Amino acid sequence: MMLARFLCLALLAIAPLLSAHAAPVEAIDVAGRTVRLATPAKRVVISSTHYFEALGVLDNDNPARRVVGVAAGPGGDAWYLEQIHKTWPETKSIATFGGRGAESVSAEKIISLQPDLAILGLSDHGPSTDATEFVTQLNKAGIQVAFIDFRMNPLENTEPSILLLGELLGRPEQAAAFVNFVSKRKKDIRSRLKELKGKRPKVFLQAHVGRMPCCVGMAKGMLGPFVTFAGGRNVSAEISPGPIGRHTEEFLISSKVDVFIGTASGTAEEVADGKPMILLGGGVSREDAASSFKRAIDMPAMKTLPAWKAKKVYGIWHTFYNSPFNIYALESFAKWIHPELFADLNPDATLSTIFERFSPFKLEGTYSIGLNGS
Repeated sequence: MMLARFLCLALLAIAPLLSAHAAPVEAIDVAGRTVRLATPAKRVVISSTHYFEALGVLDNDNPARRVVGVAAGPGGDAWYLEQIHKTWPETKSIATFGGRGAESVSAEKIISLQPDLAILGLSDHGPSTDATEFVTQLNKAGIQVAFIDFRMNPLENTEPSILLLGELLGRPEQAAAFVNFVSKRKKDIRSRLKELKGKRPKVFLQAHVGRMPCCVGMAKGMLGPFVTFAGGRNVSAEISPGPIGRHTEEFLISSKVDVFIGTASGTAEEVADGKPMILLGGGVSREDAASSFKRAIDMPAMKTLPAWKAKKVYGIWHTFYNSPFNIYALESFAKWIHPELFADLNPDATLSTIFERFSPFKLEGTYSIGLNGS
């Protein structure tokens, strides 16, 4: 009798939790579409390995635990994925689909994996919002599709994307905690810049230093708007109509920028082979980052810039262009563009806190570098 009463009381106590966990979910994705699930998703496919970091914010116990399929196209954070595979070896057998480009992704392959939810990018390397037939095929098979975005408009879409995933995966509290952390830091930057007196420094943000000919600028998309938010003038955005601008070396020289920032997309193998790329990211030592940076920016055009003379030449990990941890890039830009105004800002401490609170892994590596090695 006592046992029966105990069980009854226990069931009453956990009933609200069970009903909340099993309750239907309805949310609006960043494309403005309604996504409905009978219960929070237990099986998902993702169109980019970039999204493992976002899943780790919500599922600290294992960012890949719901993932039954991932696109095999351009990769995200190789170090983060390596940590997942080392910690949970069974994740190495997660199915892959597609290759490079949206057209390589097969709806039939995804359907065969029987996911509840497909997480796609608003405009990414996989199927995007214009892949209407692809989305229709998945919907007809009972698979819901949600669009997120850390790439095309990360300033506006990072927080909504995390909140959306929190709803769809039954992790709203974890999502809210991350969004509150990021939002407060963005608000602090915005508040300080109200005190800005005088002109905004001119900034050139070059993508893939050493990988592409000089000079591809991040303009109105990806990390480009971070320059403006951080109190700078993005010279590429001022003349380019789209997310990127393609410029000549002569443009870089004539722009006379006060701050130069290059993104690092080099791998250890490429740098070891002598390619003039910047090496940054997880597992990269400061010594290796500094030596690769010094070689990559050793260009005659660079040395004509006011930024060079003022030692305001920097490198930042390229993958922040498609990462929910992009607050690190924003804080770095603010500190580099207005060092006096943001003297006490510590982007490395911010990233360390993110890994401590919102990731299953400890922060390792070097994610930015400057002319003085800092």
